[in-house]
Amino acid sequence: MDGDKIMTDAETVSTGETRLQNLEIQMGEFSRDMKEVKANSINNDKRMQEMQSLLEQLTGMFKAQSRTEEIHGKTLEQASIQFSKLQRNEEEMRINLKKDEEEIIGIEENEKQITNRIIEDESKASLMEQRIIQIEERLNNGNPNNTNGFKSRSKLPSQNETLAKVERHFPSLVIYGNHSLVANCTKNYSDVSVPMNNDAILKDEDIEDPLDVLLTIQGLLVGKHVRFQDWGNFLYSCCKKNARSYLTDQRGFIVDWTTAIAKFFQTFDFGARTQSELSELSHFNPKAGDDAREYFVNLVHKGKAIRNIYVRFTL
Repeated sequence: MDGDKIMTDAETVSTGETRLQNLEIQMGEFSRDMKEVKANSINNDKRMQEMQSLLEQLTGMFKAQSRTEEIHGKTLEQASIQFSKLQRNEEEMRINLKKDEEEIIGIEENEKQITNRIIEDESKASLMEQRIIQIEERLNNGNPNNTNGFKSRSKLPSQNETLAKVERHFPSLVIYGNHSLVANCTKNYSDVSVPMNNDAILKDEDIEDPLDVLLTIQGLLVGKHVRFQDWGNFLYSCCKKNARSYLTDQRGFIVDWTTAIAKFFQTFDFGARTQSELSELSHFNPKAGDDAREYFVNLVHKGKAIRNIYVRFTL
């Protein structure tokens, strides 16, 4: 009995020792594990410190970048403001430049107009001076058969006297509205289109002898049946520069056809034209190949026409 108890106690002691050994082994393993954990903890602390350092560096970089972006944004904002100012200044400069160009163009145009007026006035003055010289020469001529047939040599003939001479010398030229050629002329000038050709342009050099051009203009107006009271306006459009000075009154209004005829022929040398036609008749010789009968018929017709004019002139 006692022996069994001793065996049991011995087994118990052995078992306890075994457990104690196992416990020591476990404690050793735990100690190693703790050392590893501690080592890992130290490594983790280092990593955490490194990560913290990196985070601080990143935070610093982010703050620096933020400041840079803020500065860049302010710079861009200032640049945008300056650009807007430059755009406004450029627009103002463009507007001012355009105004200056328009003013310069206006000044140049005014200069051109003034220059043209000066040239036109000088041309008119020169033409008028020539006309005055011619008139003075005729007025100072004591020949009673003076080409203008002046009864009084102290002044120009009146409008009625001039028109009477025009009517005697050039019966085909319409002077008054009761002429047979204008009987059917009833259309307004603004309602018709009158063709313009070079023969109907009364140039300055035609002023001394405007008959042929006036007859051409008359033919155009009669052909389009333009009423007589509108003839003056069309005549004005056919005249160039100085010739137009004959077609306006002192107020600058366009005169009628009858008044224009009187102005054109007031100092006209009727006798000189007759002498010119007589000279032309004397040189009207037949050409090779002309029909003799036709030549003499034309010669007689020319002679009769000049004779009629000459008879009217001497009456």
